[in-house]
Amino acid sequence: MNWNSNIIINTKFENVENHFVFKPKGYLKRDNINIDPKDKNLVWISNFHEGLIAYNIKKDTFFEFKELKPISSICFLESNVIIGTWSGLYTIDRKENKVVKSENIAEINVFKIEKIDEHRLLINNKYEYNHKFDKVLSVRELDNKIYSQKELNGFSITTYNDGTLAVSKGNIRKEFKYDRFLIDNVTIDKENIWIPFQNLENGIIKYNYYKNLVDTIQIGLDFSSYKLKDEPENIWFYNDLFILCFNKKNGSTKQIQLEKSINNLVVDSKYLYCNTWHSFEVYKKIICFKIL
Repeated sequence: MNWNSNIIINTKFENVENHFVFKPKGYLKRDNINIDPKDKNLVWISNFHEGLIAYNIKKDTFFEFKELKPISSICFLESNVIIGTWSGLYTIDRKENKVVKSENIAEINVFKIEKIDEHRLLINNKYEYNHKFDKVLSVRELDNKIYSQKELNGFSITTYNDGTLAVSKGNIRKEFKYDRFLIDNVTIDKENIWIPFQNLENGIIKYNYYKNLVDTIQIGLDFSSYKLKDEPENIWFYNDLFILCFNKKNGSTKQIQLEKSINNLVVDSKYLYCNTWHSFEVYKKIICFKIL
C-alpha cells in the first residue's frame, strides 16, 4: 500500500491532518532527528543548512542554534546537550539556551560522543573529556585488532577486523560472525540482543542472554541498505523505498511502501518522526499501524 502523507510545504512547522510538517531551506539529506531522553517534549533536528533546531511538541515552539553546523553527533545530559560538529565540540546549557564552544576539542570532526557519566564523555572513541571544565582527561590507545566499540544497555559491543562481533557483560560473553561495519545495527532490550543481517532476507539473530539461547528469525523479504530504530516492542527498518516494522514478540513483519524516500526515522510511544529530502514530518503512530 502506498503511503500518501498529503504534505503541505512550509517554511516553519504547521499542523496537517494526522501529522505536522517542517520545511527548511535546502535539502534535509544530512538531517538527524533525536527525541530528547531528558525531556520527552523536545525533538532536536540537526539541519545541514540551518543548524540545530529544538522543537517543543507540547508548546508548539522552537529554538534555533544556527551557528551549530554541520552537526555530526549529539549527546543528551541532564543539564546540557553536547553537540559534535565538523569543526569541534559545543555545549548547550538547557536552562539558558546558551552555547559554549570547547577550546580543547576543537578543529576536529566530532563524529561520536558517548556518555561515561554526567561529567565525563568519550569523544571519537579516543578522548576522555570533562565537559564541565572543558578538559581532556586522558587519551586512549586503540587496539588495532578492534574495528569499533560501543556501550549499550550495560553491554560492551565490539567488532573486530577479522569479522567477529563480541557482546559482553560481566560473566556473559558471546561471539558471532558479523560484518564489522554493522555495529550500529545491534540492539539490546531487557532479555535479548538483536543482530540483523545486512540483508534481512538472511534474517535476524536473536540472542537471549538470560537463557544463553540463539535463534535466527527468518524475515523472507529482500530488504537491504537500511537504517533502523529500536523500541521495546518493535524494530523499525527503513530505506529509500519502504518502512518495515518487525514485532519482537511474535516475529511478524509489516511493510509500508513509500511515495518518496526518507532519510531518517525516529519513534516513541505515540509518534513516528521522519524526514524526506524536503521536509520533517511527525505522524500519530496509531495512524501508521492502521496503514500497516
